[in-house]
Amino acid sequence: MSTLRRLLLILTSLAVMLATCACSLGTVTNDEDEASTPEATTTAATTAEASTSATTAATTEAEDEEPEVDFGKILGSVEDGVYINEYFDVSFMPGSTWFFYDDDQLLEFMDINSDSITTDEQRLEVLSELQVVYCAMSVDLTTGANIIMEVEDLTFSPNGTRYDAPTYAEFNANQFELSGYTIESIDTITVGSNEYSRVVCTIVSEGLEITQELLFKRVDDYMFGMIITVYDGFNVTADDVIAMVSDAS
Repeated sequence: MSTLRRLLLILTSLAVMLATCACSLGTVTNDEDEASTPEATTTAATTAEASTSATTAATTEAEDEEPEVDFGKILGSVEDGVYINEYFDVSFMPGSTWFFYDDDQLLEFMDINSDSITTDEQRLEVLSELQVVYCAMSVDLTTGANIIMEVEDLTFSPNGTRYDAPTYAEFNANQFELSGYTIESIDTITVGSNEYSRVVCTIVSEGLEITQELLFKRVDDYMFGMIITVYDGFNVTADDVIAMVSDAS
């Protein structure tokens, strides 16, 4: 088995664990009361007055609704060898030895059969129904170093929207530690003009020492993550990969 194929197999197992961590969010409980929609109450008002009140409430609710965001913008896209995501204000411009997974490869990585998906609209419809979506994946062919961009819809998990980026990072660190990782640090890092909550962890797998850095940033009800993986003994560090990340603007 070639070294690169071996590294990619390790990458696959790491990505499965990332998805498992995200799905585990729903197991966390919170003693605070869940928010509920206020219910209309009626008194001795006439039928006409009740009808008018209901109409006014419906109109106000419709006016308060925010326009739905294009899911494609939330995921970002790869254009001319550069990943650009204006929604989260991030871009990734790798070197010449790196390649990006195409859309079909990403679907396969997420165990989605792409045979029946023939248009971009169909692909986005399928992805919008998932809790965690891999937006982009890029791998260095010479060292196996790689980066995964993912988005989690926090509304999928009970209490998920209570998580800010630091709390989300802490949660993932705990899950990684339970899976055998050594947590080296949990901190914040500024990349470009954006601040991310970061987890740095290490593990030995298949005889290789692996370092992973997980960077998280929340916008609205979505958590954006960059998972950087580098391998000991190869001439690339996580800092080298982070240097390829910048603002989208």
